[in-house]
Amino acid sequence: MVLFEHVGSGGSDRQAYDAQKYDRLDGYVQDMLEICRALHLREAVPVGHSVGAIISLLAASVAPEHFGQVVLLTPSPCYSNEPGYYGGFERENL
Repeated sequence: MVLFEHVGSGGSDRQAYDAQKYDRLDGYVQDMLEICRALHLREAVPVGHSVGAIISLLAASVAPEHFGQVVLLTPSPCYSNEPGYYGGFERENL
């Protein structure tokens, strides 16, 4: 089992956060793929919750050779409240 925290969350190194890299999910996807490459992972099964589920799905679509399956726990495609859609946050709070 490989357990990690995305940069900018939990006990991660706050100094490693780069607003330009992490202003989109691509930065987190690249981090996940770097871990897969460094550990030579094949057929891994990431378990992602919330935005971590979306990051896992994106990583698997970019580099499917690292993943056997992807477990998605309560993924959300959008976190902002829009007319007719409840994402959980008002735009000014994001």
